Amino acid sequence: MVRLAFTDPEHVRLGRLATLWISDYAARQTTPPLWIRCAVPEPKVALYLERERGWTLVRKARDKIGYVNSLLQRAPERIEHFDLLVMTGPTSRFDSVLSRALLASAHADPKD
Repeated sequence: MVRLAFTDPEHVRLGRLATLWISDYAARQTTPPLWIRCAVPEPKVALYLERERGWTLVRKARDKIGYVNSLLQRAPERIEHFDLLVMTGPTSRFDSVLSRALLASAHADPKD
């Protein structure tokens, strides 16, 4: 479960890098989870994560305080040579790696 993640429109590549790192880290675990999940209280951020970062909306749910959260998930994906991307930074020569890695995974049902 991803908690306390924030986005800033001025740091688009940082948000992309964070999503890729989370996905790669989860995929490299001894027993990787089927899904990486997060709860997003801000509708515009949830829509951004869906459209631009490869997350899938599972459902909307009200939390204990009464806020409606978008519950999102994505499958973990191992990204070869991701360590090089992190060490060198997201420069233009890695843009193709970044865009390919953000494609949605082909799992049977995102609600599992």
